[in-house]
Amino acid sequence: MNWNTFCYKKYWNQGYATEAVKQIFKLAEENNGKVKTMFAICQNDNKSSERVMIKSGMKKSIEQPKPKEYNGVYKERIKYELYFKP
Repeated sequence: MNWNTFCYKKYWNQGYATEAVKQIFKLAEENNGKVKTMFAICQNDNKSSERVMIKSGMKKSIEQPKPKEYNGVYKERIKYELYFKP
């Protein structure tokens, strides 16, 4: 499963993204053990997205992704994971 999130600025910092992610995790968990883990990646300087990952219960991964090019500039990225109980 892969998804991206986008929220209009007027809705930032109101908890919508965190609640949406939590609902996705709830659906995954209820899927009879078919989903073992989920992960999310954002740019290191995207503290809002990182905060959503943390508030959603994700933990920082030991394995971190390589930098990626965004608009001609390579940026460091950070990865968070959530493991589901079997």
